[in-house]
Amino acid sequence: MFSRLLGSSVGWTVLKSSEKCLHNDILPHQFFRVVSSFPIIKIPHARFIGGRKDKESSSRSVFGSPEPSSKLKSFSSKDDLKDLLKGYTPMVQLQIVEAYRRGILSGGGSGAQKKTSALHSATMIILRIVSIGLGVILILFLLKSPERGINASLSKMFDSSIAEFADNVEVRFSDVQGCDEVKKELEDIVEFLRKPDKFVKLGAKLPRGVLLVGPPGVGKTLLARAVAGEAQVPFLHVTGSNFEEMFVGMGASRVRQLFSAAKEHAPCLIFIDEIDSVGRTRTSSPLHPYSNQTINQLLAEMDGFSPSEGIIVLGATNQREDLDKALLRPGRFDFQVHVSPPTYEGRVALFKLYLSKVSAARDVQIEKLALSTVGYTGAEIQNLVNQAAISAGLRNDKEVSMAHLWEARDRLLMGPARRRPVDAESNKIAAYHEAGHALMSIYTKESDPVHKVTIIPRGESGGHTSFVQDKDRDYVTRTQLLAKLDVSMGGRVGEELCLGEERVTTGASGDFSVSYIHHHLSFYLIEFVNSGLLLFGLQSFK
Repeated sequence: MFSRLLGSSVGWTVLKSSEKCLHNDILPHQFFRVVSSFPIIKIPHARFIGGRKDKESSSRSVFGSPEPSSKLKSFSSKDDLKDLLKGYTPMVQLQIVEAYRRGILSGGGSGAQKKTSALHSATMIILRIVSIGLGVILILFLLKSPERGINASLSKMFDSSIAEFADNVEVRFSDVQGCDEVKKELEDIVEFLRKPDKFVKLGAKLPRGVLLVGPPGVGKTLLARAVAGEAQVPFLHVTGSNFEEMFVGMGASRVRQLFSAAKEHAPCLIFIDEIDSVGRTRTSSPLHPYSNQTINQLLAEMDGFSPSEGIIVLGATNQREDLDKALLRPGRFDFQVHVSPPTYEGRVALFKLYLSKVSAARDVQIEKLALSTVGYTGAEIQNLVNQAAISAGLRNDKEVSMAHLWEARDRLLMGPARRRPVDAESNKIAAYHEAGHALMSIYTKESDPVHKVTIIPRGESGGHTSFVQDKDRDYVTRTQLLAKLDVSMGGRVGEELCLGEERVTTGASGDFSVSYIHHHLSFYLIEFVNSGLLLFGLQSFK
């Protein structure tokens, strides 16, 4: 620090101020003891800095009172500097040399040294200009190349078109299978879009929004496209996540742009997929003061356009409970359509549709496949057929048979088959366990019929017994739930009867964790205890 002070003309003022502070006990005594250990260097200020001989320069001391300049030895060469350094300790000599070097770099010294310093400064200026230019070129390149991976997000921040616009949608209701009831409910929306004037003359207000609610894969997006295709109106498709950006206010701006584009192409259909990501319940957290701007703008826009303009907003979500209540009120989303997994007839139609796109064998039993896929969505059925076609291709078969379809179902349901090592004892235990499940199913009333029993391990299970329902059920009775519970315990009972109580394994641990049965039993197992009712909940079976 002192070498820097010695190397600049401003340093003398700072040092004198420091000297006063030291003598007035303003600074700590420890610092004073350190500073007082430095020797007094008595040299002319100008000559010390630049090595110049200036007779008019006044003599100064670093620490101490000024003395006449006649007593000081001037130095303008290296030899003079060497003479000055004699008699000082190595530490003090280093400080004097450092101060001398900084004095030359600050403006003194020979012409060659000044020229080198000027060249160094010019080089640094050129390097800074080049680096700034390269940064500007890189930013322009990223903004002009939206197709290059991460560059797409940078270009998207300044892109005003966030919706996928389709002027002529070719999808029709005939292309959507497995949801006939939903299509009937959406036919009214098609009529509103086709002939809005007919309803306006009657004084009727057209619905502003329709919310499609259902699990993933049931075809909500395809239904929205079919509505636009049947009505022959422009289709604006946007996902809820497209409204969110890193800049504050960008989401609200995108909402305004979306509805402005819809008004230009009215009558039209706006489809917001995954609307729960933008229409989530508003919060008042101080950590996110701007998080509600997007949904507030969406609410304002849905109130802002006239029903006679022929603009209908379709929203799709599988988390209706997360939506803001203001978004669900009449006047915004006027009614909701629940899209459920397909029924037996719907699954039959879906299997026919997707099997027609592959080389299916004649032995394929579509009705049996539909019974064994209760609860499957359209996307899952499409994936099952595709996995069966892949399996047939890997085996070099020319057609997709029932064996391929069953293998694909088991693979999606339980995971890929594992190669069990040749171990007679393990195979015997697995056989007893799975046989217990099968026998309990056969002899238990109202149990589902057995479809397949195998000891080939899949996933985490050592074997598997699968069942096929004879029909779809909207409700499950108490007897049916108890039958499921009996069948799940059959594996443990089979091991105990055939192997003995001491040799029962942990293979039945998964059978005991039938939480879905316990959950439903909490609504059905009602027993009279004394004079009141006792409802057996989930804790009663743990």
